[in-house]
Amino acid sequence: MKTTSSTSQRRRFLKFAGLGALTVSGASAAASSARAFATTCASGPNTLSSSAAAVRRPAQTLITDEFVRRAMAQDFGHFVHKLPSMVLFPNSAADVQNAIIDANLRGLKVAVRGAGGAAYGQSQVENGIVISTSSMKEVTWISTDEIEVQPGALWADIATFTLAKEMIPPVLPDTMFISAGGTLNAGGFGETSYRLGAQIDNILELDVVTGAGDLVTCSDRLNAELFNMCLGGMGQCGIIVAIRMRVLPAPASSIVSVRTFRYASADHATYLADLALIAQTEDSGAIGGHLVRGANGSWTYVLEVSTWGASTVPAWLGSVRGKLDPIVKQWSFNAYFHRNTKGYLAAVASGAVNVSHPYFSFFLSDSETPAMIDYLLSGIDVALGAMRIALFPVVTAKYGRPLHPMPKSKVAFHLRVYRICAVEGSPDHLKMLKTNQDDLLPKVLANGGTVYLPFSPLLDRSQLESHFGTATLSRFENAKKLYDPKRLLNEGAGIF
Repeated sequence: MKTTSSTSQRRRFLKFAGLGALTVSGASAAASSARAFATTCASGPNTLSSSAAAVRRPAQTLITDEFVRRAMAQDFGHFVHKLPSMVLFPNSAADVQNAIIDANLRGLKVAVRGAGGAAYGQSQVENGIVISTSSMKEVTWISTDEIEVQPGALWADIATFTLAKEMIPPVLPDTMFISAGGTLNAGGFGETSYRLGAQIDNILELDVVTGAGDLVTCSDRLNAELFNMCLGGMGQCGIIVAIRMRVLPAPASSIVSVRTFRYASADHATYLADLALIAQTEDSGAIGGHLVRGANGSWTYVLEVSTWGASTVPAWLGSVRGKLDPIVKQWSFNAYFHRNTKGYLAAVASGAVNVSHPYFSFFLSDSETPAMIDYLLSGIDVALGAMRIALFPVVTAKYGRPLHPMPKSKVAFHLRVYRICAVEGSPDHLKMLKTNQDDLLPKVLANGGTVYLPFSPLLDRSQLESHFGTATLSRFENAKKLYDPKRLLNEGAGIF
């Protein structure tokens, strides 16, 4: 492993991370374990295999510069800050494998980080090594309907790559500037998930470096248990280093029509019934619902449905009871999937993305969702910091991976409470975190719900059993013992 000057380390980091406006203060020397790690990585066997016992030692970039390490001690939540001893930008799967082998030898904890999109420190590690996959972002064609993606590739780039051949990944997130490896560790949700499941339900094969240092190819037919424990597994059993996924033909029409419906704020039943109806009848579009808080504190219920084609009239249109906006928005297909890009880039440029985001994201059955909406809108403090709450309908049969559990109902709803606080550690910020941890999380789990782990407070043992189910959690624990016997990987997720 090679080290470089502090200045060149920062240049390389900024190239991969895109954080040119980041500022760092304070000073802390890298731990002695970092120096020992670097020494170990500089030597070793010169043969390459998938076994941890024999690995070629390729050139890597190890960064101990404090500027870079402090950048890795934050995430989208901007509350948890764990300072690693070093950061690694791997060039290949072999680089990752080499790092994990040496981390085992040195007893160093490891966290894998994509775009840093988690909200509760799940991709951070104290005095360990952060492996940033932002340096691994290639996308290649395998066949006409299959691609291979490195874990650091952003979904914006993946979609642009496939649309050049009029193909598209089945599920795209509404925020396209997050990494493929990151969303597959979590599950991956988008506005087409109601009919296509999570992103992890559309993956064909993975290459994974386990916590023991083995490079393993896995799928539903090959090393299936590792495959299932890595998809939605928050990096507990291995680090994803290559992804093979199917892609679908982009719609024949180049036009996306977006219809917006509005509802009286007290009419939960009609609003949720319309979301569920469209989810079970629209077979080619995208659906999203939003509760939007106005300047006077009142809430507006909005439902947006995107369908492919400029003139197609959906079969469900006459059955929807919301008030249809008179103007149907129309986008090119490419512009539709990048419709949030301008706003995101503006937020990056202004620094708005660097405020605290104590989001909470969860799933509830259709029968429990009305009471949750009542609760969320019952007072200022319950939805403190949230100007918008998203609702997405879920047909639970579309979700098949064990580590992405759904409520036990035919139709469920995915709710996202988008809290934002301008001042980290302020009384309001702490109140938002406390409400999520002490009020919302127990209420969700007590009513048969599950959480979306990157945007949930960390769960204790009983909460993990409620979320995964006792049998699945035991299965997960056994996989952890097998694939990461020294428990080096991603302790920030709070699972093991």
